[in-house]
Amino acid sequence: DMKLRDLLENVEVLEMTADPELDIRDVAYDSRKVTTGALFVAITGFASDGNRFIPMAMEKGAVAVVTAKKPESHIPYVLVSSDRLALALIGANFYGHPAKAMTMIGVTGTNGKTTTSFMIWQMLNHAGYKTGLMTTVAWGVGKLQPELNHMTTVDAFTLNSRIADIKKQGAEFLVLEVTSHALAQFRTLGIPVEVAVFTNLTHDHLDYHKTVANYRAAKGKLFKKAKFSILNADDAATKYYKTITEFFTTYGIKAGEHRAKNIKLDVSSVEYSVD
Repeated sequence: DMKLRDLLENVEVLEMTADPELDIRDVAYDSRKVTTGALFVAITGFASDGNRFIPMAMEKGAVAVVTAKKPESHIPYVLVSSDRLALALIGANFYGHPAKAMTMIGVTGTNGKTTTSFMIWQMLNHAGYKTGLMTTVAWGVGKLQPELNHMTTVDAFTLNSRIADIKKQGAEFLVLEVTSHALAQFRTLGIPVEVAVFTNLTHDHLDYHKTVANYRAAKGKLFKKAKFSILNADDAATKYYKTITEFFTTYGIKAGEHRAKNIKLDVSSVEYSVD
């Protein structure tokens, strides 16, 4: 159990009728998963407006509601400026900020994120470090679980729940595949990335980001925030990232501090030596 006030740490609360000393047993943002003693977070825009399900959540035993729309009925509520951000921060608080206990490695770029994440995970495990992995296709520590919905990035509450699970399994490192879509809001989620890896930047996501400059800037948030960056020297965007990240190294085929040489491409493998 956690006190409501502890769950709301860092959350911007506009108004509150719920008792901050309330004991909260669980957090749910899907009314079907509400159990007795739960805090229900009503989210606008997940499939349908979560505020419509407040009566059902209260009937199932929710003791308070977090919402960005003031409820019409007299129920204990917490009014917040952003329901999604509140859910993300409540998730970090509920699971005890699990990301802070591990070295987080974020991999971003247009192509090669999943492959690069898997390779880093394999290398660290091979070197004897227990390492977690979270990608759009699978997540886990030793035995990976398939990611069934292939979402670009799971919601922040589920993300914290999985990070907590990986930490519980004793991982020292966690390799996280991160899309630029998620990076646009990444800083606020309370997930500290220590090492950021950049694969490349192509024009695939311009429908979402509108311009290359916007897209580059969205990715830039990760490098600004990381303690150390690993950048692809063969990509034009690296020139920009070098100006916003203090500690970095570069890799590539044509350029970079670390270069792949004697490359042998096969149907099932790639071989090269790195200096």
